[in-house]
Amino acid sequence: MAKVLFSAGEDSGDERAAALLRELKLLAPGVEALGMGGPRLAEAGCRLVVDNSRLHVMGFVEVLAKWSEVKAAFNAMLEAARAERPDVAVMVDYPGFNMRLAAKLRAMGVRVLYYVSPQVWAWNPGRTKKMGRLCEKVLTLFPFEVGLYEREGVAAECVGHPLADELPGDYAAKGAGLREELLAQQAGDCRLQAAGIASQAAGLQPPVSSLQPTILALLPGSRPMEIERHLEVFCRAARRIREARPGVLPVLALTAEAPKDELARRAREAAGFDFPVLAGRTREVLAAADLGIVVSGTATLEAGLLGCPMVVCYRTGWVNYSLGRLLVMIPSIALANIVSGRPVVPELWQGEVNERQIADSALALLEDSEARRRMREALGELREKLGPRQSSRRAAEAVAGALAKGKA
Repeated sequence: MAKVLFSAGEDSGDERAAALLRELKLLAPGVEALGMGGPRLAEAGCRLVVDNSRLHVMGFVEVLAKWSEVKAAFNAMLEAARAERPDVAVMVDYPGFNMRLAAKLRAMGVRVLYYVSPQVWAWNPGRTKKMGRLCEKVLTLFPFEVGLYEREGVAAECVGHPLADELPGDYAAKGAGLREELLAQQAGDCRLQAAGIASQAAGLQPPVSSLQPTILALLPGSRPMEIERHLEVFCRAARRIREARPGVLPVLALTAEAPKDELARRAREAAGFDFPVLAGRTREVLAAADLGIVVSGTATLEAGLLGCPMVVCYRTGWVNYSLGRLLVMIPSIALANIVSGRPVVPELWQGEVNERQIADSALALLEDSEARRRMREALGELREKLGPRQSSRRAAEAVAGALAKGKA
């Protein structure tokens, strides 16, 4: 029976690997899968050697803090490979871990495919040539990545980005339903009504446009460290925005796995008022929103494909930031801008991620409907820049092809 070893270190990798494995089982029904991943990969039929839930870290400092756990996971994967002798290994993103693991596996004679290219276009371009020594093919999400590898003689194939298959899907209808639900709740909020009356009595009559119902999506990230650095500042910015435009309704969008009750309490304390907090409905929230304040990452692609204008923010620890600025070669952090090849959405970095600048950037867009229209139009071009469709199927076909070749 053919065996495939998966190595996926984070939630996004878990999701990508699970989708690939489901397609692979259709192409090679008897395949056996084992390795590192999370609940989605396990549900797809992979026997987990390592549960990746303890490895959700990013940045130089955070990796060092969890070094013992990372090392234990690495050793467990090597032991499993020696004992099980997989025919093919699929490294999914997580380059700091997976590139080292790939080298060890290749030395054992295992065919290695790398799914989701390391960001060689952003920093450390020397990894491009190195990938050719570590794996027999790189499966990329973005078309522009293929040329970077081929110039160095590395086999690469763009299988496309899964989001191009998934979005917008039926989220436009779901978003419209959620919007109706949220605005109905807002209309019955006596405290919001009282705030409007109080502002008028004080002579602070807002412009008519600011009284129109507006949904503001707040996406502080999925990783605990991202949430820690963005949650409260996003909520304080939302308070400033609502003071300027009383019709704004913030909606905090969390992942299904996030500790909703705790984060809702922190969010409402930071904002100073009650507002909706939804878990596991991020895409619906984006589809319903007039504007998003979004942490840099895949969420910016989701927002773009759903036609949601946004302000993109990102801050990390100062050590990580300082090292990153020395290494990163591109002028943007937002994937929506990187894939577009131009600055489509505004970005705030590090010290700029404060309540005043976030609020000012958001208000500038809320007051300028033409700017939002142009942004939506530019974001509408993203889909065609995300490569071919049926990405998981294409990735599975590449793995099935490697299995057909047998061991390296």
